Formats: sequence, C-alpha cells, structure tokens
Amino acid sequence: MSLKHKEYKEANIRFLEENLEEEGVMELPCGVQYKVILQGKGAVPTTKSMVKVHYKGTLIDGTVFDDSFSRKRPETFRVNEQRSSAHNQEYGESSL
Repeated sequence: MSLKHKEYKEANIRFLEENLEEEGVMELPCGVQYKVILQGKGAVPTTKSMVKVHYKGTLIDGTVFDDSFSRKRPETFRVNEQRSSAHNQEYGESSL
C-alpha cells in the first residue's frame, strides 16, 4: 500500500469516526452512515420494498460523485438492509 493510499485510508477512517459522534448520525452494520433530517409519518418499507429517493454522495473532501438532485429526478431502488438506511425510515422521511 502506497503512503498516499495509506494516508487517504486513514483520513477516511478518522472522518467516519468523527462523523459518528455528530448528533443524530446513525450507522448500519455495513458501515453506511446517515442522519435523519425530516422524520416521516408513513409506513416503514420492508427489505422487499421499492423506494424512490433523492440522494447525494460525496467524498470526505466534499467532492460529489453522484447526485440525484442535480439530475432533478429521484432514483428507485429495492430496499436492501445491508446497504440502505431506507429500511429504517418512514414514508416521507429525509436523511443525509
């Protein structure tokens, strides 16, 4: 592992550890972290449900690598509790 790669990996680990200390941030068993910004009031999807979501993926330096908001259309996914926070959220809920 190159020094540059090792430093980048260590910076990412520190970011995730510090981010998890922020109020309201939750972590799934697979390591995905999220924060509810608007509590929903509907049914909670199952792992077999299809959900329509807006999302924005960023690196720790703020670089955006994927953004449904900029495309002006949400994406539809099957809920998979290993990779998604959607199985914990109620209809209408928003999270970061």
